[in-house]
Amino acid sequence: MFCFEQETFNTDFPTVGEKTFELIDDLPVRRVRIVVLNYTGEPCFRFELLGCNATESLVPVGISDPVLTFNYASMDDLSLTCTIQDLPTRGIQYYLTWWKDGEGNLTSEYVDQDMSSVLDVKASELVNDFRIFKYQCFIEPCYKETCSLVRGMKKSSNFFQAEIQLLSEDSLSVVENGPPALIQFKSTVPPSVFCQGVNADPACLLTVKVKSQNEATCLGGTELPQVVFPESASSQESCFVTVTQDNWNTVHDISVVGSIDGIIDGNRQTTVSLETRANQKLLLTLGLDIQVSVEDKDTAAVCSSLAGPHLTTFDGVKYDNQNEGEFVFYKHDTLPLEIHMFYRRCGQNDFNCNCGVSVLVDNDVLVIDRCGAERGSDPTYPVKTQMYVNGGMASSFRVASVDSGREFHVYLPTGGELVVQPSYKGNLNVWFYPSLLDFNNTSGLCGVFDEQDVNDFQHSDNASSVIGDKYPVLFTLSWRYTTL
Repeated sequence: MFCFEQETFNTDFPTVGEKTFELIDDLPVRRVRIVVLNYTGEPCFRFELLGCNATESLVPVGISDPVLTFNYASMDDLSLTCTIQDLPTRGIQYYLTWWKDGEGNLTSEYVDQDMSSVLDVKASELVNDFRIFKYQCFIEPCYKETCSLVRGMKKSSNFFQAEIQLLSEDSLSVVENGPPALIQFKSTVPPSVFCQGVNADPACLLTVKVKSQNEATCLGGTELPQVVFPESASSQESCFVTVTQDNWNTVHDISVVGSIDGIIDGNRQTTVSLETRANQKLLLTLGLDIQVSVEDKDTAAVCSSLAGPHLTTFDGVKYDNQNEGEFVFYKHDTLPLEIHMFYRRCGQNDFNCNCGVSVLVDNDVLVIDRCGAERGSDPTYPVKTQMYVNGGMASSFRVASVDSGREFHVYLPTGGELVVQPSYKGNLNVWFYPSLLDFNNTSGLCGVFDEQDVNDFQHSDNASSVIGDKYPVLFTLSWRYTTL
């Protein structure tokens, strides 16, 4: 009978006499509690509990699983403790058995008031010649008078072994250029146990390394990692952790971040593995695999300035600019990256056109010029390129000439790509493809790249024009470049 299984009996009878109450079911119980609910004057009654003799098959029930833990004081003082989780109860004891992988049952004993049993072990009994041994304990409850005859259902503890224990989920989700997910783990024993188990010095180096598998590859064999492992704020280590005598019993973190690959490749699945090495020797039995889902955030967004010039923002707003001058086409809000457009009257029809582009990366400037020296220059004026280098040029700032100079591709350190294509009419057509590092970080004629068009006409002073105006003059003029 459990404490919440109660029955109430009415004892208000007109005559003095004897009354017997029968419980709904016959139940084995440890204790009986009588609660007087109400009375007149003071409660007065005689109570007798009528039971029956227990049979030999009666055993304790409702017993919890025991818990197995590791104790470390020094390499010469190692032990395991099997702890019974139930409260000590008079008359009940437990038949406790120790078990070891490969050897079966080790020892057995009766446990009652102590409610725990300790097994002394040596490091070589936990890890020996690269083999790792599992331990477990079992308990069987019984009443002291009949323990030799009958015992209750066997309860098993958790397994214990020397290992790197994964504490986080074995499946994680990350977003490209999003916040990191954490792989969390800890060692169940100090590294000296692993070291002696691979026949190395007890002070050998124990490392846990993380690496990703089944990555996509380009045709040339270059890997496109879906995840990367940045350095943590508290450690210079990125894809591995060194386990020491001082930190083995603490939780270790390795960050996993969705990689910016610049490819619209859909959501991907990749496997991240943890490898444990003692004295540079791989412990194959300690491998752990974590499945990581990577949400693709690359988009087909593009900002363009074509012919007339007709412009389209990153988020798809179309408009025209009939003003002449140098304009900020694209500006990164936190990095020293800018693209400027040069608009002026071109040819005999006196229409506005794109005639030049400049790209600023740090202090270096690339100029692609078809404007010519004078307004209304010959539309056949050749395209000229000039690089102005002020210091060491960033290796990730690259320019490629395609089709004998008929097209130029400019690659920014963020992964953004600018394509410039001269037209037969004398103007330039320009397309800029942003990277994930541009998301929520752009301004200029290309607008705010955030997949929302309502704020694309944001001025340089943070004022805004109404979306839908074909000639948003105030917006475009706010981004016209002027010198002091």
